[in-house]
Amino acid sequence: MFGASTLPKSKVAGFNQTNETANWFFNLQQKPCPQSIDTANAKIISKVAQSSPAMRLGISEGDKLLRINGVDACGLDIDDLLLHSLSQGQNIHYQIYSKKRHALLDFDMVCLPLGVRFHLDAQALFNPSLEYQTDKTDLKIKYFCSLWEAGEYDKILKIGECIQPQDQSGFLGRILRRNDTQTLGTQEQAMLAIGKYEVEKTKENIKNLQYIIKADIQEWHAYLQAIAYYYLACIAKENSDLLYYSQYLNQAVRLNPNSERIKKAAKSVGRPVAEKPSLLGRLLPDHYMFVLDNLEKPIGLKQMLEHLAHNQVLPICFMKSEKTNKNFLRDKDAQVNTAFDEAIKAYRLMGGYVGRYFAPIVIIHDNHQEAAHFLNSEQAKGALADGLPLSMLEIVQGNIFADLGIQSSPDFLVINKSGRVIWEKGLKDSYDYWNLLHILN
Repeated sequence: MFGASTLPKSKVAGFNQTNETANWFFNLQQKPCPQSIDTANAKIISKVAQSSPAMRLGISEGDKLLRINGVDACGLDIDDLLLHSLSQGQNIHYQIYSKKRHALLDFDMVCLPLGVRFHLDAQALFNPSLEYQTDKTDLKIKYFCSLWEAGEYDKILKIGECIQPQDQSGFLGRILRRNDTQTLGTQEQAMLAIGKYEVEKTKENIKNLQYIIKADIQEWHAYLQAIAYYYLACIAKENSDLLYYSQYLNQAVRLNPNSERIKKAAKSVGRPVAEKPSLLGRLLPDHYMFVLDNLEKPIGLKQMLEHLAHNQVLPICFMKSEKTNKNFLRDKDAQVNTAFDEAIKAYRLMGGYVGRYFAPIVIIHDNHQEAAHFLNSEQAKGALADGLPLSMLEIVQGNIFADLGIQSSPDFLVINKSGRVIWEKGLKDSYDYWNLLHILN
């Protein structure tokens, strides 16, 4: 067990140093862990990507991210924090508890994602002590959806325990005041109502859930909309209304075709969600023609690949228009595809690092009039402001979506210079990027 003084990286247990990683970490210390350590506000690491900074440090599943820049990690949107630090040219300070070594890792790092995914729990959903999280509704909904997929309704209900009694003006304070009719119909109340419905299954729960959902479902986050339609389908089924049951379930699938619970429900009633055939190792046909942005002359895949360096790959994002894909949330002022926005956030975080391996991402769509909606998202505008290209390609010859079995938006493929698919697992976060880089190296 090493002391608290700064150590050469090669002396830290489990550290895998290369010439490249020598420039990633600073002031790396491995400290003896006290007998009792407070991990209540930690993020628990569930997955570590190959060749990622976390893997280089010897971080393992089950280790706990305690603090970032001195702030408890629980509830932080780490990607947002990284983007802010990246724009300021700042490094990030981490403190991680290593379960295997029973030690604390304390270090500064350049503004690169660690390459991990986290377990989620009720404490991480709504932590009132974190001012940074106050308005992070998207993050809360994402956590809620993960708990819902796992059927952990008891944890959803325990969210209320995270609010102090005197906090009656905060997020859950509004929810817990059940007689406040002005707050009915909010996304927050819907999440809590779903937890109560699943645990208690009373007629009152069903009535409350149905009322909250129908109040303003169209204003909600796309993922929460999908779950809401799932429950409207369940209620319709209990009332023997098979027509609405089918319609609601179809809408849920359209809004979130990647939800395992929703797909399972669709399959159970003979409405299977077709699985996309594997394209890994296949050569993409080169007969498709595209129009790049506002250029009049169509180009083909072969022409695009000619511009790649010999060691570069081409990431392709497939986005169906609203006419052919209903995975859109109608906001008051714009249409937002949440999954697309999150994927572009990962592109912003990794773009500066992967540039030598990746050509700029291209977005293939099928409706020029609606393509502007994709670039209207917060993260897409941020990427362009960062100087990261987002090339829009409208398909004008061939039906690439049908031919490749593309069913959801966004969907990602990565191809090499010969046009062969080398990656099809998605690029939704930095964990995916690091695993892809491991393959390329």
